[in-house]
Amino acid sequence: MKDSLDNDFYETVCRMSPVGLFRTDVNGLLVYVSDKFQDIVNLNHEDLMGQSWMKSIHSEDYKDVVTSFREAVRTESNWNIEFRFRTKEKKVTWVLGQASRINGGGKGLVGTITNLHKKKSFLTELETMRKSFTTK
Repeated sequence: MKDSLDNDFYETVCRMSPVGLFRTDVNGLLVYVSDKFQDIVNLNHEDLMGQSWMKSIHSEDYKDVVTSFREAVRTESNWNIEFRFRTKEKKVTWVLGQASRINGGGKGLVGTITNLHKKKSFLTELETMRKSFTTK
């Protein structure tokens, strides 16, 4: 009975969470992504599983994201980085990626993807406005 309640709890948390959730195996390969994760980055399950998600990292962010992620997997340390996903249609979405080891280590990472796109767009617009006022 407890397992059924636990599964229901986790499924509900994943469905209701405002952030995308993911889990890796001990080698850092994505083995689970929530529907919200897929919605945020506008990619499907197949585009994200294993190491496939890395193909969709914006080229300007790729090296930093992959290097920091692999280091977090190797050392079982926390991962925290802002970066951009790019869909096949060239749509760019800013996210905050965060992860931490599962239950003391040796089981992979669990993490979140938070949509930062509106915030980043607003900051870019604000900076453009600031520059236009300072050049007058």
